[in-house]
Amino acid sequence: MSLFGKNSIFKKMRIIEKRIDDLTKKYLMLEEQIYQKEFIRKSQLLRIRNNDEISNDFIIKDLEYLDLSPEKAFRLYNDNNLDFVLVDVSREEYNSPFSLPEAVKIPLEDLWADASQIKGYGKTIFVISEDGVRSINACKILAQMGFCNLNNISGGYQFWPQEHPNVQHINKNQSEDENAFEDNVNSDLAEETEKDMDFGEDDFLKEA
Repeated sequence: MSLFGKNSIFKKMRIIEKRIDDLTKKYLMLEEQIYQKEFIRKSQLLRIRNNDEISNDFIIKDLEYLDLSPEKAFRLYNDNNLDFVLVDVSREEYNSPFSLPEAVKIPLEDLWADASQIKGYGKTIFVISEDGVRSINACKILAQMGFCNLNNISGGYQFWPQEHPNVQHINKNQSEDENAFEDNVNSDLAEETEKDMDFGEDDFLKEA
């Protein structure tokens, strides 16, 4: 067999090395997905242990965080029996229309560097921003960092019912409406997550 011809040993070695490199990348990807699944299971168990209200989609679709309606977030915020951490990831220059004194202010851009300010991995964590968009990204980042029990406040400061005291008196029908809202939102999030995680054994073998 020629060393430098069309079917040379060196050429075949390069092909084998490339395949090994591709398989290594696939393995690392699968390992990351398995870790993420384990993290989500722990998050679910933690919520159940804390008697938190969770939707069916959160368990079935393996969601990393819940998207709370403004009304439900407000009700939980005013629950004296709930031990929580509130994280504000709004822009540093943003002036909120009202004050949430418990909020830990960490702009989204600084979250990776300053997440140590968030005390309590096992506590319920509410994340708020100007309109609920930056807080979605913050929840995804915090999940990657190992934080559980994450809750995005949908609508953020813009739709927070701070000036509507009647929201404190939520009845059963209102709670059911909140859960329906979360099921719809979290179902959409689940579809997005499934697209990101859609990598099966057949794809692995095909690529290999």
